[in-house]
Amino acid sequence: MHPLDMDHVGFARGIKGVVMGDSNPQTFVRYLASLHAQGKLPYDRFVKFYDFSDINQAIADSKSGEVIKPILRMGS
Repeated sequence: MHPLDMDHVGFARGIKGVVMGDSNPQTFVRYLASLHAQGKLPYDRFVKFYDFSDINQAIADSKSGEVIKPILRMGS
């Protein structure tokens, strides 16, 4: 049995996992695609691809703010 932390209970604090901003992917992905088509979401400016062998550089670029979303390519 786990002890109760009254700070969490008393202030209604909790932990919740969120995927895709807790949105509905069937509508949200279409919305993002339409924003990109209108030139309002230039994702190519915050996405950068790295070969898996460059994983350390991808991490460093992410930490420095050089890139917002590093994407690793695995395989050929």
